[in-house]
Amino acid sequence: MKQVLFGLDRALAYLRSAALVLAGIGLFFIAVICTADVIAYVIMRKPFPGVSETVEVALAVTVVMTLAYTQHRKEHVCVDILLVRMSPFWLKVSGFISYIVSLFCMAILAWRAWVLAIESVSALEVSATVHAFPIYPWKILFALGITLAALEVLRQLLHFPSGDDETIPANSGHNEQGL
Repeated sequence: MKQVLFGLDRALAYLRSAALVLAGIGLFFIAVICTADVIAYVIMRKPFPGVSETVEVALAVTVVMTLAYTQHRKEHVCVDILLVRMSPFWLKVSGFISYIVSLFCMAILAWRAWVLAIESVSALEVSATVHAFPIYPWKILFALGITLAALEVLRQLLHFPSGDDETIPANSGHNEQGL
């Protein structure tokens, strides 16, 4: 079992890195297209058509491509007002429940994202703007990103019983004052 988990860890590390590269490219694309749109408006008093729709689609993909990395680092927003008051036992229980609920939600999101991506590819879906652009590649990337996030939650859940996940924070929800 440890060999399987080790292989999964390595594969997901590579995929997380690739997703971060795609997110960086997406941010660069958004910055370039928005800058060009502003320059076009200042110089020609005419913005590029379809920029806001393009940025919306690219932003959704960019955000979802960072979810697996954020989950891996356990840097999601956390309401620690309750966690800091929990005993180590209840911290483990709440962590396990969090993984189960997260995996359930991510799996549903991934499933529906793939359904939408497949339907989009089948229809060769394009944007409803003056200058139509294909939507289906973006939906495929979105589905890949949310699937990667679901796999990261599954990886952490599989490591949870043994406690050998390298991403477990040092303070495990307790601050230095023990509050």
